Amino acid sequence: MAISAEQDLKNWKDRLSISHRKFELVKRDRDVYKRYYQGDQWHDMNINKRFMDRTVDNVIFSNIRAVVPKLNSRNPKIFVEPTKKPYVKDGQLFDTTASAMYLEALLNYWYRVLDVKREARKALYDCLIGHFGLMEIGYTFKTEKVATKGKMKGKLIEVDEMIKEDSIFVKRRSPEDFRRDPESTDHLLHDDRWIAMRWVRSLDDIKANPRYENTKWLKTNFQYDFDCLKAKPEDIDPSINGDPEIWRKVEGWTIWDKKERRRKDLVENHDKWLSNEPYPKWMDNVDGFPIEILYLNENPDEQTPISDIQIYKQSQDEINQIGSMQMSHIRRISERRYLANANAFDDDEERKLANSYDGVVIKTNMDPNSAVVPLKDTGISQDIYMVQRLKKQEISEEAGVSPSERQQTVKFETATEPALLNQNTQFVRGDQRGLFEDFAGRVVRKMSFVIQSTTTNTSIPIDQRQFSEIGDLVASQNPNMAARQQQVMSKLDMIITPDGSQMLNPWFNLSKEDIKGQYNFTIEMGSMAPVNDTQRRNDIMALSELLANSPYIDQEEATRRVLEAFDEKDIERIMKDPEQVQAESEQQMQAQMTAEMEPEVTRKKLDIMKNRETLQSKERIAEGQNQVAIFAAMMKGKKDKETPDKKEKKGKKK
Repeated sequence: MAISAEQDLKNWKDRLSISHRKFELVKRDRDVYKRYYQGDQWHDMNINKRFMDRTVDNVIFSNIRAVVPKLNSRNPKIFVEPTKKPYVKDGQLFDTTASAMYLEALLNYWYRVLDVKREARKALYDCLIGHFGLMEIGYTFKTEKVATKGKMKGKLIEVDEMIKEDSIFVKRRSPEDFRRDPESTDHLLHDDRWIAMRWVRSLDDIKANPRYENTKWLKTNFQYDFDCLKAKPEDIDPSINGDPEIWRKVEGWTIWDKKERRRKDLVENHDKWLSNEPYPKWMDNVDGFPIEILYLNENPDEQTPISDIQIYKQSQDEINQIGSMQMSHIRRISERRYLANANAFDDDEERKLANSYDGVVIKTNMDPNSAVVPLKDTGISQDIYMVQRLKKQEISEEAGVSPSERQQTVKFETATEPALLNQNTQFVRGDQRGLFEDFAGRVVRKMSFVIQSTTTNTSIPIDQRQFSEIGDLVASQNPNMAARQQQVMSKLDMIITPDGSQMLNPWFNLSKEDIKGQYNFTIEMGSMAPVNDTQRRNDIMALSELLANSPYIDQEEATRRVLEAFDEKDIERIMKDPEQVQAESEQQMQAQMTAEMEPEVTRKKLDIMKNRETLQSKERIAEGQNQVAIFAAMMKGKKDKETPDKKEKKGKKK
């Protein structure tokens, strides 16, 4: 059965009122935890009466400062993987692999531009101080940033610099600005029907915003409480601080109804809806709410997670009380007390004794051995110091903070004890880091949904590495080089230089069709590693040496990682172009092959020369033999031609 707008508004005010009362319990504890983090830990006046000195040994602040660098990302890198392989539909190829690379480049660009890392760090502090941290993801149209009509036309109605007009935004929200369905119990809002986000704006800004209606009879209902002024705005003297009216605002709530998928705005002292409309277009792909929650301690069947400070708050109180007892004892023994006979001193000499300092002479008319007797105080027990150390150790163990993380030197009885302690700390820190990475991944996922819904045509700067990676992926899907060049080059602009030549513009042009699809999102594990520059650099140098000759390692990417580890900013100018490296490598290989071939060529030349000389020698010997044979033949022929008479004469002579 349909209900009237008035009854619907009343029902939502009732839901919000119950959520307020439930949140008051959380806010009461959170205010205490914030004071403890800030060092204001003696707020309970019943305890204060028992201690003259109220010292604070702020272990809570030390623990949080030690944990944040171990969890917060330094140089996060987003990876996008498609959930479907490339496919053909209606004769058109949907290259999901290339689309994932386009979206990955776009998300990494917006992550830097929107400074999401800093906002996530603030949410992490909220989580460690209180119970949880919040990040809001959304889209702001120009009409919500700048008034476009009326007497405020052209003026800012949203002054937050993190929220740009016609742009996505990602920012930390205070847990005090958040209300949720009081019937839910899941920490990540999975079973919430609705959430509400608080806003405070001036009356003129609300009336200038075209999103709001029924603003004619709207009145202010909120005034800032300035702690520095120690007075309410209406009590401030106008001659000093001006008209108190400038401090009066309108406090309202934006309700996100997941069941009806409607966004509603109300002011609790106003009897009309300021807005009641379907979810905006940029929420089309978002299943839940434009909010992500970060928490580190599960609290099953309860709506609110457990805070770290909630666990060891009592131990912190005991440490402060022990420190106060120590200071009181030091004060007592440093101010010496005396037992003096009556009439031993006149008033002046008595004041000297009570307020004495080095060089003061006290005069007495009586026996000095009996006139003044100093009162001795007992020394402080060493058990107090021991208990104090144990309490600090107890807090560190409950918070999962090792002595090395707090930069403390501790003596251990065995050599294996510190290794085991650090190992246990790493287990706890690894689990927390995993929760923070999941939180960052959920934020990125909703960023992608908003980008996919709102992007029509956009341009982002792209470096040579990203261009090469995308080109390689496109080529793997389409081996045709001409098709690859056409597809990738079509995303780049051409600049006409003054001399009339063309030059590539290093900006990627992406359309809505280029990034549509379904994807999985992850944050690079190494990018969330503890921020320790020395250790990080040593690890990456050792790894680069170990994998220097591995055929499975991309040497260009490995070189970039080493330069990033040393915080080198202008990497693109330092590194050579991959084509230049390839050409130089080929030249080096050619020169090396030539150098390796030279000894072989020389040997072959020598062999040829030797063979030639041998052949020539054989030819000369053969020629000599031929000449001898000819001469022998000639001599034999001459002998055969002699006459018988001559032969006879020769025989006689013999």
